[in-house]
Amino acid sequence: MDKKLAVALTLLCLLVPVIGQAQDKSSLLQKEEAEYFNQNPVAMVITSEDIDKSGAQSLSQLLNQSGAAQVNTLYGDDTYSTINMRSTDDSAYGNTLILLDGVPLTPANTTSLNLNIIPLPAIEKIIISKQSAGVLYGDQAVGGTVNIITKPPERITKGAKMLYGSYNSKNLIASLGDGLKNGFSYLVNGGHSDSNGYRQHNKMQNNNVAGSFAYNDDKDNITFNLYANNQHLDLPGPIFFEEMQEDPTFSDNNSAFSNQKETTGQLLLKRMLSTNWQLDVTLSDQNAQTNNNLILIEDNYNFIGKKKISSFIPQLTGNINLFQHELNIIGGYQYLGSSFDLDGVLVSEPTHTRTTENQNSFYTQVSLPIKYGITATAGARTAQVNFDFDPQKLSNRATVGEFGLVWKKTPNLAISLRAAGSYRLPKIDEEAFTFGQNPLQTQTGMSYEGVVKWLADNYKLNFSLYKLLLKNEIVVLPLDAGIDLHNSLNLDPTVRNGVDIGYATNLTSKWSLAIIYNYVNATFRSGPYSGKDIPFVARNIFTMSNIYQINEHWHIGIESLFTGRRYPVNDFENQDRIVNSTFLQNFIVGFSNKFYAINLRINNFTGQKYPSYATVRGAEDLTAVVYYPAPKVNFMLDCAITLD
Repeated sequence: MDKKLAVALTLLCLLVPVIGQAQDKSSLLQKEEAEYFNQNPVAMVITSEDIDKSGAQSLSQLLNQSGAAQVNTLYGDDTYSTINMRSTDDSAYGNTLILLDGVPLTPANTTSLNLNIIPLPAIEKIIISKQSAGVLYGDQAVGGTVNIITKPPERITKGAKMLYGSYNSKNLIASLGDGLKNGFSYLVNGGHSDSNGYRQHNKMQNNNVAGSFAYNDDKDNITFNLYANNQHLDLPGPIFFEEMQEDPTFSDNNSAFSNQKETTGQLLLKRMLSTNWQLDVTLSDQNAQTNNNLILIEDNYNFIGKKKISSFIPQLTGNINLFQHELNIIGGYQYLGSSFDLDGVLVSEPTHTRTTENQNSFYTQVSLPIKYGITATAGARTAQVNFDFDPQKLSNRATVGEFGLVWKKTPNLAISLRAAGSYRLPKIDEEAFTFGQNPLQTQTGMSYEGVVKWLADNYKLNFSLYKLLLKNEIVVLPLDAGIDLHNSLNLDPTVRNGVDIGYATNLTSKWSLAIIYNYVNATFRSGPYSGKDIPFVARNIFTMSNIYQINEHWHIGIESLFTGRRYPVNDFENQDRIVNSTFLQNFIVGFSNKFYAINLRINNFTGQKYPSYATVRGAEDLTAVVYYPAPKVNFMLDCAITLD
């Protein structure tokens, strides 16, 4: 797109509020965020209304534009995406925990979660917390958590959404739900999408369905959730810098692909035992099968991977009176059992790997209001995991704790000081393919955090400082010339010193502005790379959202996303070509009324050419940096119809 037009669009969004009639300021903040203000001062809440106005067509796109999390994608869609919080870089897939209705979605292997499995219309809100949460959630809650809360239908709901965009991208979503008088309710969403993709050999086709069935009465809440996803994706693979500069859509293969089938079932039981105590029991089962054909030198690597994860989590929540103070208690047990089978042909040789894992952990957390508006929180968790990949058996342990103080003397201001431990257990395939065949150690960490949050009627301000210390950080190193083949190893100790600043306000009753700035200095603390930057961690990330509500039905907006310079993945020496900073601008315009909504979204309208991911591949003096180019200018038009 012409740069003059890009400037014009930016100025339009900045000038329209000035030209429009200023009105009294109104409440910016959603009730949902105020609800979580007391529990977690650093939490950010994205509501269903925010989702509708964002113009986002995918969960990863929504999280990226929120500024609270950085999403790295290889091929420009939700597949092969990792959510990065607290600058956990290339190991983000194992250091950010995704929860569905409060239940951890912990993958058995290094395959990133397919975010397509959760359609946006099924989401009521998303609670994002950039805090280590190893005590409450255990494995992977290192950089933070993303809790996706699905919608409980209260009345008849019927709707459909149709999208069309660049690269002949098409998406159709339909939903039906109702809250019945006998306490039963249901909500079913189904979707189909396909696209030619931004690059050559990059076609994608996806089908998903999500169903939620619930029963509620005065004492019990029973919910069954089912999510199923079936996806085919052609894999264009990485290219060299010169190839990316000449033609970022280029692919040097036409045979690599990935087929994924995934189902997740959850049964959530809530029982009020008394006025002060509640029992929550969660049973979940995840099954996934992947059929991949990858390129290794001049041969193909075809394999079928099957994974199964089952979990059982009973939790007791309540309070007792202690010295005229209310002591709040959470305690529980978590069991996770998983298996991973890999069958394939590598360089004409059949391969077979089977690994099983059993993980058990116990945890408790207590919080006690002291005086002067101060509440103290303390907790601990202990966990053990046993691996069995014939004929070898391994065992890992982890014990973490936390202690924090929150001062909240006024309804608007909260100050939090916290020290929290975290851990990350090796994945099944990480233990099966380690560097030098050395068993992996459990990754452990300690986070020191200070947060100040001010919540007013028409603006909010968040300021946080943190130091995240990690020991035995687990990363994967790609094999030379391979695609998605790796060895795993533990890094020397690392440290991340960071600052997060967030500000959102209603400049008028129609004009809202949100700014988030993240700074982090991420380096090795000791070892041969002491003082070096951790690869693929940008020191500066800046996000700005500028939305103007023209009238009751129309809104326009500009999103700006800046990501600073960084070294490519696996460049521990900090000596390869630096990935340059990017400054992306997205334009949104939308119309909505009671029955339908239309949104047009133009991404990267300045046409910036940049990679979404870069990594060093090779061995010794034959290393080279390869890139996964991101889409240039692209658009998506969607129309949603609601029939209530």
